[in-house]
Amino acid sequence: YGDHRDLHSFPTRRSSDLYGALNLVLKYPQRFAAAALLSPAIYDPLPPAHSSAMTQPPFQTAGKFDAQRWQSLNYPAHIDAYKHSGIKVPLYILSGDHDTFGIALQSAMLYEKLRLHQPGAVALRIVDGDHEGALWRVTFPEALQFLDARLHPAAARETVRVMSYNIRCGSCERADDVNHWSRRKFLVARSEEHTSE
Repeated sequence: YGDHRDLHSFPTRRSSDLYGALNLVLKYPQRFAAAALLSPAIYDPLPPAHSSAMTQPPFQTAGKFDAQRWQSLNYPAHIDAYKHSGIKVPLYILSGDHDTFGIALQSAMLYEKLRLHQPGAVALRIVDGDHEGALWRVTFPEALQFLDARLHPAAARETVRVMSYNIRCGSCERADDVNHWSRRKFLVARSEEHTSE
């Protein structure tokens, strides 16, 4: 993929997807420009009993959850090598303050592991909410702005506006029928004006 600074690639995922996304960023930092982690399921040392991770085949041995396997695959196993790589991937980390899986604490633990290593290149947001789509919809625009700023440095001084819109199913008969609205989409629009120094 070449130099990471030329690669306009970044993951913006949520929950269990972030277990793999964070591992990829830490193992292959040269391939990512930045990453946004929304309620990341990155439990250290182990997932809570009601987490779906407990029943996923990659973390099982003989059909049962294997704690040692989880720990050998989880992000702390890769973080030292990441720090020695010389590459710092900006990270945006977010969780609801009463996340049912305790991800607020997990997010803070990840932030603390990286805070001194890459000051100014890691952001933590703990906001009001649970482990739910409503939280991610509200916070996704700020995550996009964080990523966009890493692809378009401050030298350009571009004004970024994040707008949301809905696309309605073609079979809808009433505009207010929320059951027929598709997933919310987001646009990032840049203004033509640039501020002077």
